Amino acid sequence: MKKQIFVNVDIDIIRIAILEDGRLCEYYEEKDDCERIVGNIYKGKVRNILPGMQSAFIDVGIEKDVFMHVEDVYIPEFIEDEEIFEECDIELSKVESEKPLEDFGVFIEELLSVDEDIIVQITKEPIGTKGARGTAHLTIAGRYTVLMPNQNHVGVSRKITDEEERSRLKEIGKELCPDSMGVILRTVSGFKEKEKIEEDIRFLNNLWKKIERRAQNINAPCLIYSDLEMVLKLVRDIFLNDIDEFLIDSYQDYQKIIDFFDFLPEELISKIKYYSGSKPLFEKNSIEKSIEKLLNRTVQLKCGGYIIIEKTEALTAIDVNTGSYVGNSQKLEETVFRTNLEAAVEIARQLRLRDIGGIIIIDFIDMKIIENQNKLVEVLKEECVKDKMPITISDISELGLVEMTRKRVRKSLLGQITQPCPYCKGKGYVLSPQEISSKV
Repeated sequence: MKKQIFVNVDIDIIRIAILEDGRLCEYYEEKDDCERIVGNIYKGKVRNILPGMQSAFIDVGIEKDVFMHVEDVYIPEFIEDEEIFEECDIELSKVESEKPLEDFGVFIEELLSVDEDIIVQITKEPIGTKGARGTAHLTIAGRYTVLMPNQNHVGVSRKITDEEERSRLKEIGKELCPDSMGVILRTVSGFKEKEKIEEDIRFLNNLWKKIERRAQNINAPCLIYSDLEMVLKLVRDIFLNDIDEFLIDSYQDYQKIIDFFDFLPEELISKIKYYSGSKPLFEKNSIEKSIEKLLNRTVQLKCGGYIIIEKTEALTAIDVNTGSYVGNSQKLEETVFRTNLEAAVEIARQLRLRDIGGIIIIDFIDMKIIENQNKLVEVLKEECVKDKMPITISDISELGLVEMTRKRVRKSLLGQITQPCPYCKGKGYVLSPQEISSKV
């Protein structure tokens, strides 16, 4: 599979397109007036505690107070090696307890008090009317590792499946991990020399010491650590050996990448190139047309079928239809099965491309054969492995539906590049001419 990354830098917006075999599979934008705060660390002040929800709201100096659940509060005696850590796309790890903390007699009103200072890291951006979500389980991401200043654990990315390599990285992590801290070995650390991992951990440890000193010498609410800007973060997190080409049309940002990542091997650096062609980068590679299609609720399949994507406040519903596809077989089941398989591949791509999160309900075309149903879910799961966001997928229900969830950390792409219609106010409906005339 050929993977390419194209970056278009304009006066007030940065656009990033990731292509697989010439097809757009991921797209991101960052506007000058829209600062991304996921990964930022703040010194905040507790403004409100809600015992009934076991939650608190923290003032960190942004528009809305940050929401924090009791499980996101740092409790030293509950941070033990046997607890489960999970590496996410944004490299923020979360402690998952098998039981609610209330079962252990731990309540948020006993852990926090109003006007208390607290260090908070943002894990989810504000979406709609909801404010950002934060945690006190801090993480700082590097190229090869993620440092966890107040979590005593060494973990290895689940995407590294070679058991021998996992054991090697685990031992390296235990040896190099600073005292009273934790570390996660990221996917890119696989089969890397110990010296590179050690250098990365040393850099992150020194960075954490600077953050600590800043937190001690500054009054809340205040930002004390900001994650890398979008382009640099992209190179740090996903620029791996499987990337064939990286083109950027801003020489200033190209030079910034080369200077910042001068420690990368030459074979990787050589793939990063400055694009100076006369034709716009996105237009030359037909990316603009692909972005326009993202506004459509209907997505055509190569076989002639199509899927419909409907986003609501509560969930996203996806419907699969055969359309003009009649198949080459005399068996209806075979035609339906082939349509569903192609739809499953396209749905996984659309979820990444449109950055759809939350609850997703898929209504595949009904199939009678259980083996076909199982194969369909298996294909969907295989395609979703390419996604950096954590995803859970259920088997087909009695009603023929597949329920799944995809972690949401920011607005969907549709929410970023569009705004509510001034006529229907976002409802999607306007009164018919007959209704308007009767009112007149």
